Parts: sequence; structure tokens; C-alpha cells
Amino acid sequence: DCWTAPNRRAYMAITIQFERLGVVKGFLLDFVEVGARHTGARLATEFADVLTNYKISDK
Repeated sequence: DCWTAPNRRAYMAITIQFERLGVVKGFLLDFVEVGARHTGARLATEFADVLTNYKISDK
């Protein structure tokens, strides 16, 4: 999810959901400040960076 706060800073929250032993779990993976306008290209880059940082970009 992405939004701009009243202080005009843009943020993106990335959540993950998975199933383990028949139970669905969900967690906040990362919460990042998007330093520039949140265009599709910028958000894709931020998202890819998070996946790389957690070493899950190949999942």
C-alpha cells in the first residue's frame, strides 16, 4: 500500500502472506519512505530493492 502523509512524505508498506501447515499467516515485510514521486517505475524499484534486501527476489 502507498500513501502520502500530511507532511507530504510518501510511504510504501509491503506485506507478505503465506500458508504453513494449513494456517495462513500475514506480516509486514517492510515499510519504506519513497524519496521521490511515487510513480509506477519508482515503486517497482523500491519493491525490487526490498525483495533483494530480504534475499527473496527469486521466489
